[in-house]
Amino acid sequence: MSKAEELAKLHELKKQGILSEEEFNAEKAKLLAADSGTPAAVAAPVMQSMAPAGGHGHIQRAANFASSNLVRLSCAKCKGEVQFLPGLDVVRCTFCGHESAAGKRDASAVQVPNLIVPFKVTQMDAKQRFYNHLANDDFVPDSIFDDATSINVYGLFCPGYFFDGKYEGNWTALSIVKYEVKRGSEKVGEKEEATPISGTVRGLFKQVVIASKFADDASVDAAELRSRIQQYAPEYVQGFVVESLSTAKSQEACEVIARKQAHDLATVEAIGMMPTSSYKNLAVNIDVSADVSAFLQSLWVCVIKHGGTDYRMWLPGDQPGGTMSGTIPQDEQRIQKRDTLESAGKNWLIGAFLVYSGISIGLGSMLSNDKISIESDLGKVVVCLVPGLFACAPFAIKGWKKLKAGQAELAATLEKSKQHRRDRMPKI
Repeated sequence: MSKAEELAKLHELKKQGILSEEEFNAEKAKLLAADSGTPAAVAAPVMQSMAPAGGHGHIQRAANFASSNLVRLSCAKCKGEVQFLPGLDVVRCTFCGHESAAGKRDASAVQVPNLIVPFKVTQMDAKQRFYNHLANDDFVPDSIFDDATSINVYGLFCPGYFFDGKYEGNWTALSIVKYEVKRGSEKVGEKEEATPISGTVRGLFKQVVIASKFADDASVDAAELRSRIQQYAPEYVQGFVVESLSTAKSQEACEVIARKQAHDLATVEAIGMMPTSSYKNLAVNIDVSADVSAFLQSLWVCVIKHGGTDYRMWLPGDQPGGTMSGTIPQDEQRIQKRDTLESAGKNWLIGAFLVYSGISIGLGSMLSNDKISIESDLGKVVVCLVPGLFACAPFAIKGWKKLKAGQAELAATLEKSKQHRRDRMPKI
């Protein structure tokens, strides 16, 4: 039995009256004195920095790179660098969407990862998913498929890093045990006892971080990545844009995200080891080590120019059911109507509760000058609450009807909007 568990048992014996206050303090002192060493000081949560090469906390530098003959083109609009194999007539900038004529250009050797996740989803299927999402979202504007809106879908390979690692370290916290304070059989208060506790954590983690600077929240499943990854070959990128390693997020920046996931996993593990559900000042200190592989991830990108603003969505290019990410235009008036409706419904419920409470308290004060409690006089409580319930019922019913009517009206508006967009959705 751990020290914290023994302490909890002492509190329970004290609560049951088996141990007096003096006996409890004496046993507690023995328990703490028996602990080997001084309890670890409770510090603020911190993640260990990367240890020197070869150390326990080392995350290696990704070394799986190769050279490939790609053409580099500087975007005429934003000066961003675009890479592609010769053969494209028109190149769309990764960052701003500006289209440039590729022309006849000589390819030069550039560094690319020697692992790649090729496209398996066709452009037609990707377009269909993007269009369906725009047509069936509740709050996309009705004008999304009008002529004034530009929607372009193109394929992109962007760098990513796969971290296959482990974490190991220790944690400290204060375990909180609450117990009742009684005078005889009557409860007169509650106290809590904070006891230092500590432990060790270790485990494995797999994390994929997409290094694209514009597809920040693109989602890729790390557990299945190994089954989809291939050795790089030029034919995989034929016809697609490749985001340059020099303009993507660095491995160091991606490490921060991977370390955070390891820290989150260690924190969950530490919480599960605690003997009580109440705690504070949890600090988890871990070393993280990992093998790192760089790769090119295929993404279908949808660029929407609507109302003077650019929006982007993206899908994994290798998974038919992959998670869609990004941003889409929103109809602020419909969103405001939804928020107003929800607020009105809450206000009606609060109003009905206040009327109910006011009437019940008023009746209670008329029946007795003493404080009414369920333990002392259940009959008086019922006499007070029932009339209050009947008095507030009309308010509650009126509010409920108004809320339902508003919800039905909003649902009809949303469905009409969706149908309008479905009718105008481009045929693929």
